[in-house]
Amino acid sequence: MDEVLSQISNQVYEFDTLGLVQQYIFELSEHFKENHNAQVDIQQFVMFFINKTDEQGIEGLILISKLIELYQEILSQQNEKILKLRHITDYLISTQEICSEYFNAKFLPSQNNKNQLTRRNLTDIEISPPEILGLNPSMLRRLQTQLKIEIIHINNQIINGIKGDNDLFLILQFCESVCMLHEFQFKKMLQPRNMIDGNFVVYGYYSTRQQRLGVVLRNNTLIFWDKRDNYTYDYQIETQLELSHIAYIEMQDQWITSTSKSLQIWNLEQGKHQNLQNQVFSGGIIQLLEVIHLQMLIVASNPNIISCWDMFEQKFLFKFQVSHQILYQVVCSRQFQLIFTIGFNNYISCYELHAQYNDYNLKCQLVGHSSTVQCIEHIEQTALLISIDTKNVVILWDIRSQQQTQTVNLQTRILTRQLMFYSNKLCLVANMLQTLSFEKELHLNKQIKLLQVIYDQWNKRNIIITKADIRIQDIITGKIQYILSDFQNEISASCLIEHGYSIIIGTVEGDLYKVSLKHGQILQQWESFFSEEIISIQYDEAYKILHIASIQGILKCLPLTQLNVCKDNILKDKWAIRQLSVNICINICQLSIVQGLLAISYEDFIQIWNLEYYCVSIQIQLEDSATVTSMVFCDSLPLLIIGTNQADIFIFQLVQKNDKLQCTLEGHLNIVKAVLIQKLKSVYPDRISIMSNLFSKTSTELNELYDEGDEQIEVKHLFNNKYKLMTHGSFASRLLIQLHEEELRLYIATNRGSALVFNITQLLEKKTVTKKLEQISQRPNYNPYRVVYNDLQGNFIDNYQIVQNRLIKDQVKKREYKFEQSSKIKQKFRNSLIRFSILKGLKDNPELDITHTLKDSIFSFDEQLETADQIHNDMIIQLNFLYVDPYEILFHKKTELLISGCVDDTVKVFTTNFIQICQFSIHNPTPYQWVSLLNEKNKLKTTILFSLELLQQILPQLSSEKRRAYDIENMLRQNSIKHLSNNYRSPDVLTKKEPIGNQQKLKDSFLNKRKVSLCNNVKMPQLSPKLPPSLRYYDEKIKQSRYHQEIHQQELINQQNQQKRQQGIQIEFQRQQKKEIIDYLTPEPSNNGKFFEDLSIQALSTRLKIDTRTHQSKITKTTNDTKRTFTRQSLDFFDYAEKKEMLATRSKISQSRFQARRQHHDFHKILNELHGKLKISKKQS
Repeated sequence: MDEVLSQISNQVYEFDTLGLVQQYIFELSEHFKENHNAQVDIQQFVMFFINKTDEQGIEGLILISKLIELYQEILSQQNEKILKLRHITDYLISTQEICSEYFNAKFLPSQNNKNQLTRRNLTDIEISPPEILGLNPSMLRRLQTQLKIEIIHINNQIINGIKGDNDLFLILQFCESVCMLHEFQFKKMLQPRNMIDGNFVVYGYYSTRQQRLGVVLRNNTLIFWDKRDNYTYDYQIETQLELSHIAYIEMQDQWITSTSKSLQIWNLEQGKHQNLQNQVFSGGIIQLLEVIHLQMLIVASNPNIISCWDMFEQKFLFKFQVSHQILYQVVCSRQFQLIFTIGFNNYISCYELHAQYNDYNLKCQLVGHSSTVQCIEHIEQTALLISIDTKNVVILWDIRSQQQTQTVNLQTRILTRQLMFYSNKLCLVANMLQTLSFEKELHLNKQIKLLQVIYDQWNKRNIIITKADIRIQDIITGKIQYILSDFQNEISASCLIEHGYSIIIGTVEGDLYKVSLKHGQILQQWESFFSEEIISIQYDEAYKILHIASIQGILKCLPLTQLNVCKDNILKDKWAIRQLSVNICINICQLSIVQGLLAISYEDFIQIWNLEYYCVSIQIQLEDSATVTSMVFCDSLPLLIIGTNQADIFIFQLVQKNDKLQCTLEGHLNIVKAVLIQKLKSVYPDRISIMSNLFSKTSTELNELYDEGDEQIEVKHLFNNKYKLMTHGSFASRLLIQLHEEELRLYIATNRGSALVFNITQLLEKKTVTKKLEQISQRPNYNPYRVVYNDLQGNFIDNYQIVQNRLIKDQVKKREYKFEQSSKIKQKFRNSLIRFSILKGLKDNPELDITHTLKDSIFSFDEQLETADQIHNDMIIQLNFLYVDPYEILFHKKTELLISGCVDDTVKVFTTNFIQICQFSIHNPTPYQWVSLLNEKNKLKTTILFSLELLQQILPQLSSEKRRAYDIENMLRQNSIKHLSNNYRSPDVLTKKEPIGNQQKLKDSFLNKRKVSLCNNVKMPQLSPKLPPSLRYYDEKIKQSRYHQEIHQQELINQQNQQKRQQGIQIEFQRQQKKEIIDYLTPEPSNNGKFFEDLSIQALSTRLKIDTRTHQSKITKTTNDTKRTFTRQSLDFFDYAEKKEMLATRSKISQSRFQARRQHHDFHKILNELHGKLKISKKQS
């Protein structure tokens, strides 16, 4: 069957059952026309819609399962056990989306440790963060009407202001420097080096991330100053561009500037820029603004165009035209994710940009000025937008409601150029600097501290309660869905009611509210229900009553429904039907609806109250002025467990007999002693006697082992400091008890962030403990709406006292005590003679030890410590079991998890073996570590199984055609194991097991190191931002790069000249050789005299042309001149070139001489032959 359910669950698809119900709601009302208040059972509900649809087979089964889910959801939301037609219509109305008129603030992730991005990558938590619902009054401020002129000893007119980290920079008109102020006190003038008169500052911008100030000068020069050297060194970049604006893009860590029609992206290390042009800028750029949450740059340009850019790829995204005549200014609100624009109009336009569709939406227009709006300013972390017009009327707007919160008429005629929020003042930048101070906050920001985490099993989500708000967390992804914050006072207690659709919260002022968790609306309120802080609220779902306790010892019972009961005195309380006043200051309060008991602690006393009669039944005094630090009831067993600040844990049994409560002490343990014993067991596993004498007296056997090794020295240190550890060490801050398969375990969370598990199964050996607990609702004559008004006077109280870890009962318990104050109660216990009925003969034997006398009366669990882990770094304030999957029980499995909360606002989820699987901080909308805690498949399989059973019941009532369409056997046969054995492999029915391997690795490393990292975003030490290199580094780097570039260019020029000279020499040599060959091959002329004359001239000219001395001197002269122009790095190359050229020249000269001699020899040979033929003597020739 499990395989069939798994196969069918894989085929489940989304079905619009709500739309189906809306379609046939009128026909359904006609079906119940006779009686609209008649009950609509689930069979009628399913059969009606089956007959209206054409689905069959598996699709029909899926439809039935969806109808069952809708039926259950309507019952849960309406908080009814019987469904009626009006409940269905109320649900349909409530599910319609209500278009809110308010703009809610967003709960954004921290930007402190954001990684440097390389491309535009938008995450869901940035573009769709959780909304903070409600009008929180602390987000509003008011201005004082008195205008103050700041005296800064500057005669020049101010044209612009730049806000730094803690400083304010003013750009002065026709001034070459920038004025720097610190808390409106003049500090220095930032004067650039080598500045020429007339090159005044035009515009500037300050980068908080780089801690750097950048300005643009009139002569198109960029100048930067760093805060690290107190703005001493200035880094200058000269350009040929007519720069007008400068800005810094935080996401890319780059500076950008603009001219009239282009953008420049700068690389300060190289002093270069990349130009970006587009037709959108043709009208001229007005302003540059970065939108961080969308990772885009907004460029405002004429005519009234706003263009959006992806600067990672220098890509144009989209543009839109604003509804202004002349666009002046654009302001962005990151917390509300809105864009505000002003122009030559008397209104402010509000836009919302969509990252998914690259589109915009005009949200609203703020109309309230009677003249043109001059400038606007948004104050971050508030809901304030401030504007000023040409008549000097200042208006404060609430962004959430788009309403005016304050209007201030300034008594001045000076027009304001710029608004800035600096040093908790509103700065009005005009010809002079004027400021308006804010009033003291009427509603202080409430401290966001973790109180409680409640698991909503009906809606599969976590309800995170803090002192300031309520946060809804998705159990599958771990993300915060939305935040409810519209509470006037700090929250002190809470209780989930009505299947998770509403919550009851109590405040420190004693007010009580019923709040809807869907919209955050206050459904019902009881103002001044108490005059002091509410510390505990418990809800009895069976009778719909609340038990509420205050810090001053007052307990009230409040019914949530109208009751026809008669109060004894309605003037006592107009809401509560029962009340008990004890007039004590309660430290800790623990309530058990099942047992009908309330345990409270004050000073060194414990009191147990009865919830039916609202009276005090038992009072116990602790020993040695100990105080209670934690308490817990066991709802399956009649047990009450308390922990004290002396590391003691006491286990009490409470038995109700004939309307009388009896108390016995069944067990005891000490946390510090148990840890020391476990340490001794690891060092001396065979020396049990040492452990037994650990806290009684010093053991000689232990002293002999002190010097045997390092571990023994550690044990000695632990032993010598055991009493110090007991008084100043760990104690139980939270207790939790688990009864599973006849095993009883106690989970203890300490103030030092550790968790311990003790096996206390020995308690089950007593029959009185294992006896079935009698619930308060099963008692005879139980009346949950009993009207009682009591105080401590006139009640019989059983008094107990703990002596040497033993519970002793006072014999005079039947006497009626009238206690007026807690101090008198304490004095009564200390001064009266306590007689012990169980210890007969104590008077005769004064040396009798009570501990040894009652040795067998209670259990000691000091040696039953099973697990000790460090799970937090600070005190644990919550430890509860978490059963996230209630459908597992149908598949014979039950997964138990532990959820813990710490005072550092960190929440973790563990397995019962303390293997961490989830971790998040309430100050971050996304978790640090999260594994889906819910197996949705189990829910689907359970619904399908219920659908099959329901279908089997209603099948005989359907028509024959519908019976054939919904044949159960056919559906099971189609999805049977035999049919799917070849094509389908059975999935595991149990919970997902993918992360088990990773969990085991985490567990192994955790056990070895025993270190827990602090994962709270607020408590973590703030990492200092990684600053870029200094401006001097940039300047020296650019100078060095220019020097190397000049050397490289000169070397290239010299190499080119050398190649040209070599080519010229080769060409000249080839040309000369070619000419000689041509002259040699020229035929002889007829005139011999002319022939001899030409031949002699040719020989002479050839000799003159190949004169080696002249040629060599020319080469040497050229080489020497080249050496003067080149650096030492090129000398080796030129020496080699000179030698190579010299060898080549010598070979050419030798060739030339050889040819000349050969020609001369041939010439004389021819001449001798001619002499012989002509018979001419040598003398004549």
